[in-house]
Amino acid sequence: MHMDLNKIQLIGRLAADPTSGVTTRKTAQVYFRLAVNRGKDRVDWFTVRGYGRLAEVLAKYLRKGDRLYVEGQVEAALRPGAKSVAIEVVARNAIMLGGAAKKSNDEVVVEEIETDNGAGV
Repeated sequence: MHMDLNKIQLIGRLAADPTSGVTTRKTAQVYFRLAVNRGKDRVDWFTVRGYGRLAEVLAKYLRKGDRLYVEGQVEAALRPGAKSVAIEVVARNAIMLGGAAKKSNDEVVVEEIETDNGAGV
C-alpha cells in the first residue's frame, strides 16, 4: 500500500498566547491559533497543536503577535459532543521568526525545533 502525502507549511502570527498542558500520557502539549495573511483584508485562521519538546519550547517563548513558521500535517477529528469536524494542524517543526514588535523585513531564525512523530498522542 502506498502512503499519500499530508504536509502543510504556514507562516503567520499568533492570535493569542499559547495554551499549554499535558496529555493523559504526561506528554507536554501546546495549542494556539495562527493568523495567516493572504493579502488585502484576507486572513486564514488555523488551530495548531504540538507535543513533546516542541510544545515545551513554543509554550515558553511564544506570545500573542509573534511570527512563526510551522510545518506539520492536517488532522480532522470529531470531538466528543461536537456537531462538526475539527480541522487542526499538528506541528512537527517550527521556526520562531520574531516578536510582535519587530518592524523590520529582516527575518532572524531564533530557534528551530523538531518534535518526534506524535509521541504521547
